[in-house]
Order: sequence, then structure tokens, then C-alpha cells
Amino acid sequence: MSDYYATLKIQNGRLIRAMKNMGYKNGMQLAKAAGLTPTLVYDLLNFKQSPKTKWKYKQVWRQSVLKICDVLAFSPEELFPDRLHHEIPTNQIADFVEQAQLGGGGMALLGPGDHLMQKELADAVKKVLATMAPREQEILQLRIWEGKSLAETGRSLSPPITTERVRQIEARALRKLRHPYRLRILGEHLDLGEHLDLGEHLDDDLY
Repeated sequence: MSDYYATLKIQNGRLIRAMKNMGYKNGMQLAKAAGLTPTLVYDLLNFKQSPKTKWKYKQVWRQSVLKICDVLAFSPEELFPDRLHHEIPTNQIADFVEQAQLGGGGMALLGPGDHLMQKELADAVKKVLATMAPREQEILQLRIWEGKSLAETGRSLSPPITTERVRQIEARALRKLRHPYRLRILGEHLDLGEHLDLGEHLDDDLY
């Protein structure tokens, strides 16, 4: 039986490298610098959107791509070569792996800086979850961090609840995560574009 269950996240490596070289820690910071919504940046970063769009029977660079390239001082062809024009239904691959597949060191592969970042991330998540109802905390933990389906989540709770009830509580919890207070805590640590539409109006209700 495998000891590790790993999730591989597939993103545009060229875009990430350019972001890091310019000092942008995440898509939210880049979006602000480029005058775009975070959703647009994350769609390109996560291959949810092609950098080109059809216009009058030909492909043209999206305006959001041109703004990003201007901020990062790269040409569109450098950040988005032909092979990176595709869109994919999901940018995550999860499977069981052995320690040897992790390079033989497991968590020891992380350097001191990586361990510090993990601790800061864990503290941020803990602080945000503490502001939410216990059942909301449980469902977010099971759904986002453990990757369980709606039905599996409902069965895992005590007492168990229906799939539809899980869906309702999860939707309410995700709305709460959009509150500016929580976004400020998580923004520096998490890529929220995968779960939240950050381009929409943020809810005013903290609870």
C-alpha cells in the first residue's frame, strides 16, 4: 500500500518563471500590475483559456495576454509558444506514489525556506477556517484539501448528510472565502483561482 497520495498541478511554466523573475508571487499580484482581473490571469496560467482567440477567421492575441507580456517584458511568442495554446478540462493529476518517485527523500526534499512557506500557509489556512462554522470547515477540508466527492464528503460527516446539503454548505463556505478579510490572509499563500471567481463582486458579509 502506498504511503503517499500526490497531486500534480499543471501550469504554464514559462509564465510562472517570468512572474518570479519580476518579483510577482502569485497571479493576484500580476493581475493588479497588469490592470486585469485575477480570473483572467489564472485562466491563462492554468490552461483554462487559450492565449489566442478567433477573430475574422484568424487567430489574434488576447488583449489580456498583451497586457501581461508588457508587464513581464516578454513577447507573447516567448510566453505562449504554439504548443501552449491548448485548453485543458483540469490542470490537476492525482495518484498514489511511492517514496522512490519523490526522489527518495520524501518531505526531506524540502529546503528550510520551503518548510517555512508550508508553515506560513498552514497558519493562514488555520486562521481563515477558524472564522467559519465547524461544518463549513469540515466540508472545505474534505472537498478541497482531501479531494473527496460531494457524496463521499456527505458520508464522511457525523452524522452523515445528503449530497445536496453538502453542495449547499460548500457554496456558502466558498462565498465566505471571497470576503476581503479572508482573501488578504490567503492571497499571499494560495492560488485561489482554481476554486473562486475572484473577478466577481466580493461579498460583504464576513459570517
